Amino acid sequence: MAANQTTDAVPKRTRLEPEARREQLLETAIATFGTRPYEEVTIADVAARAGVSKGLVFNYFGSKRQLYSEVLRVAASRADLVSDPDPSLSAPDRFRTGLERFVTIVATTPHLIPALGGDPEAREFAERTYEAIADRVISRMGVSSTPRLRHAVISWIEFVRTTTASWVADQPITREELIELQIVTFRAVATSALGSQASAAALP
Repeated sequence: MAANQTTDAVPKRTRLEPEARREQLLETAIATFGTRPYEEVTIADVAARAGVSKGLVFNYFGSKRQLYSEVLRVAASRADLVSDPDPSLSAPDRFRTGLERFVTIVATTPHLIPALGGDPEAREFAERTYEAIADRVISRMGVSSTPRLRHAVISWIEFVRTTTASWVADQPITREELIELQIVTFRAVATSALGSQASAAALP
């Protein structure tokens, strides 16, 4: 073959241990699925971004759907984790910090936290994540959880996701204004759902 002739071969990749390689491919998939809808992502996209062959991605994850399931699992875990900041913070600061971190995840990877509608598997992950966050928020309010309050808080979390995702597109307000809007909305929603318990609740 002539010295100046090129091929379509994947560039030589760095050798990694299997677990490290799997982690690298998963992080690459998270970044890829996080910024584009599921339907627009292919295994070839993930492989190219990771600098490996498609076959290697299939070898580790089996299929696009299995890879996406792993992405959803990690996304749900991270969203749940960021919503539970340092317990040494005051209740209002803890609420705000958790909200700010959740907003950051949605803003940087708007397709990583799925909507409550649409794809059944994605919806299931979203529901479980929202429910865990809602239960934590309610417990810190110091009031009894009721179906009405739980539904209100879960709906508010979806409101945070949708308002953040739409904000990313054109940013008509500042990030601080966005977060203030979300906090004010939480107070209104929670107060309405609490009814007579509202005065006893620790609201942000």
